[in-house]
Order: sequence, then structure tokens, then C-alpha cells
Amino acid sequence: MAIGKPDLVVANQGSGHRSVLSIPVASGLIAAGSFAAKVDVTNSTNPHSVAIGMDGMASRLGGNNYSSNTISVCAIPVRL
Repeated sequence: MAIGKPDLVVANQGSGHRSVLSIPVASGLIAAGSFAAKVDVTNSTNPHSVAIGMDGMASRLGGNNYSSNTISVCAIPVRL
């Protein structure tokens, strides 16, 4: 995740991870080839949703986990 750059974050239910796809450009049309390689964040079982927040120089990525009735939160360092 980079400051001032958009990212797409998805929950991959059944896979045990959420994926972050960074978009290296700040403007223009977004197409399938616009994304950098995905980064999988493994921190849960059956992730069902995504929540994102900023805390200083780290992004907080989390969400609820469908089958375990829990939530997961992890810190991802922010690239400048």
C-alpha cells in the first residue's frame, strides 16, 4: 500500500487470505494490466469482508471471518 496511490483489497472466502492489489499510477483509466502483483495476507479462516484504516505509517487491514465468528486485523507498512 502506498500513500496517494489507490489499492484494491478483496476477501477470498474459502482461501484463508485477503489480497491487496496495488495500482502504481495515481490517475487515468484502470484496466486489468494496471495492477502490480497481488500480495496475499494470510490472517484468517474464510474471510468474508474487508476493512481498511490508516495509523501513522501503517495500514490496518481486517475484516470478519465467516465460519469462526472472529475478526482479524493486521498491520501493513506503507510505501512512500
